[in-house]
Amino acid sequence: MGNPILVVVAGEARPFRKKVASWTARDGRFGTHAYDDKQYSSWKDQARYAAAKAMGERPPLACAIDFKVKVFFQIPESLSNRKKELARRGLLRPTVTPDYDNLAKACADSLTGIVIRDDKFIVQATIEKWYADRPRVEMEVREAELRDLVEPSLALEG
Repeated sequence: MGNPILVVVAGEARPFRKKVASWTARDGRFGTHAYDDKQYSSWKDQARYAAAKAMGERPPLACAIDFKVKVFFQIPESLSNRKKELARRGLLRPTVTPDYDNLAKACADSLTGIVIRDDKFIVQATIEKWYADRPRVEMEVREAELRDLVEPSLALEG
């Protein structure tokens, strides 16, 4: 297992979000078209740029991946000074939207094809939400530690 790959995206995180537009043609045909929300699309481009810089010339990983994401939200101005200090120390955590699953999808999608070949290779993931004076998203990718969960003693004998 090599060193972890760290990708840092400055600014507020933008969760995965699709928009759907309906259309109707003059001849009676109709349908829908799904597309990425503009803010999410812009954040994803910024994340892909940061990922490309972190990877350099290395090819995307195509093995079992351990994926860690830390999302740092701006400390709200509306908090009291006491609560702001608690937030800085990690004793007050954000329990606000976006949901963890939308953040995880946005992060995994932004690394696909650059850091990891496909997000199907992620076998373990951790998502943490924190407050900070400098909002950002930190993504750490490393090869997952593999172990025999069925018969660990047999793996040592062989």
